[in-house]
Amino acid sequence: MCVGAVCVGLAILKGGDSFPTVMRSRYVSLLDAALTFINTPLTDEQVDELDRTWSVCRCDMSSGLGPSMHPTTGSFSKDRNLSRVIISLIALLTAALSQVTPTTLSLKTSKGTRKWPPSAAHLLPTGPEGLVRSQLQWQRYTVRTNAVQTYPFEYISAVLDFCPTAQRPVADCPEFASFFAQRFESVVAAFESGERPTLPIFPRPDLAIEHLINFYNALEEFMEKESIDSGSDADSDDDVPSEISRYFAPYAPALYAACKRLLVILHTLQEVGRRVELQEVLEQLLHAFYFATPFEQRPEEHNLDSYVDRMLAIFDEHTLLFTALSVYRDINTCCGPSCFRHAGQGTRLQRCQKCTALVYCSRECQKEHWKWSVAPHKDSCESIGKFFAAFKAAGVQAQSDADLRERFKREAEGRGLSWADEGQDALDALEALDDCRARASKGAS
Repeated sequence: MCVGAVCVGLAILKGGDSFPTVMRSRYVSLLDAALTFINTPLTDEQVDELDRTWSVCRCDMSSGLGPSMHPTTGSFSKDRNLSRVIISLIALLTAALSQVTPTTLSLKTSKGTRKWPPSAAHLLPTGPEGLVRSQLQWQRYTVRTNAVQTYPFEYISAVLDFCPTAQRPVADCPEFASFFAQRFESVVAAFESGERPTLPIFPRPDLAIEHLINFYNALEEFMEKESIDSGSDADSDDDVPSEISRYFAPYAPALYAACKRLLVILHTLQEVGRRVELQEVLEQLLHAFYFATPFEQRPEEHNLDSYVDRMLAIFDEHTLLFTALSVYRDINTCCGPSCFRHAGQGTRLQRCQKCTALVYCSRECQKEHWKWSVAPHKDSCESIGKFFAAFKAAGVQAQSDADLRERFKREAEGRGLSWADEGQDALDALEALDDCRARASKGAS
């Protein structure tokens, strides 16, 4: 089939209601083919030749399949191109990896077959160096048609979770920092213009920023851990930049400026929970890019005192609880301590009728959490419910995120809610659940 027909075929396949729940068991061959193709290093000339070959339609229009993909030979829109196929396959692999953790690899399905991938090593068919070379080539290629395309970064972040052997090769490749800076600038420009993608495989600007943040965090976590393990941080000088700072140093001034522009317009994001979360992360990134900037190029207007005050405010008791509750305003994952299944994977989530904050995919998950040995929901349900009601009431008239936090504090105090008696219990319970979710995503036991 030609590239246009492949685009349609992938869209039809991914659009099926049952696809997310069965992709890792029923479509193993497709995932393996995508994995091999995406991880095969090619030269720019080979990619261009592939583009030219696939762009010529040679579909058999006499069969039932050909006409269903496009009415006449060659009659597919320009957005059905090789770049779209590449992005679709990368997004497909990323979606599959989001459903599995290192500790759940090799689990069997109810029919006795193993789910994809069979092992972490399976994710590196051409080795760590092959991963680096292939992802650089797709970064170069996909930027031609969509500058706000960040799925390659999200894919790399996902693979690094499973394959520690790939972490150092990625960290040793400065070209990723260059592409990171280019995509970050393009995403901020999309935010400013109000641009929204026309296809689901092209992420919304807020999701694209999240992809880039995940990549930055994955690199920073690895670099810090390696520094601690080697003992090189024991006698570190505060004036000596960290490895993550050196990595982004050539692009730090531009990243700082783009980050600052994004913070100015972040209020246009409608989802309050995501806006609050992104704002806190972006403020930390802004500070990180400031210190990654060579001293003589650092902007004078950077308010370090304001940043310190902001970081201290994060540890205010009501701010901590506000941040924890904001996650549950638009939560789309089950709160069962051994589940955390996403909505949309053939799963319908229902809220706890008492606290109305936490959601579950089944009665079994709710019962498990109710008696969970770490932090049983039965002990905190009422407290969480009271503060969540104050959180929702505060959001009705809030004009900004800072205003929302202050209103939440006043609303809680106005309702006579005691931090010592109920607030701490609610926060401890939510943090225990968040820690469990984080360990599950990292594959820790």
